[in-house]
Amino acid sequence: MVGSSSPLSLYPVYDFLARYVRKLPSDRSIKKTLSANPGTSFLDVIGPSDVAYVITLVKNSIAVWKYDIERPGGPREHEEGVWENCLE
Repeated sequence: MVGSSSPLSLYPVYDFLARYVRKLPSDRSIKKTLSANPGTSFLDVIGPSDVAYVITLVKNSIAVWKYDIERPGGPREHEEGVWENCLE
């Protein structure tokens, strides 16, 4: 609830920004921008389009995630070594 007087009321918003939107620009880009512009915050670095893009990705992927969980064989299990083989 955004209008609440509790200091934790914006935690879900900050958590979303820190987990998902932060991954769009590279860490190097964020650090470079913040270093070059003293007084600038992370919220100044990201834009509304970054937030909208992540929301669209999550919203468009929900059906796939739900299908994977509810499919007749159950959710897919992670196979050990799948990603390691791709890097060789």
